[in-house]
Amino acid sequence: MEQVTIYTIGFMVLVYCLYLLLSGPLDRRPYRCSKCGFETYSELEASGHEKAENIHKVS
Repeated sequence: MEQVTIYTIGFMVLVYCLYLLLSGPLDRRPYRCSKCGFETYSELEASGHEKAENIHKVS
């Protein structure tokens, strides 16, 4: 009974690791600014670029 539990936990960990691997790096699409052509894969950089673009419009 204990060995079955260990195998079940190991299988669940393996499935979770595969999920993280397949959902992260392989699902990345680049952000491309239509106004200036800026391109990045980082959501943080993309949001910073959008904020900077909006500031330039105001001033």
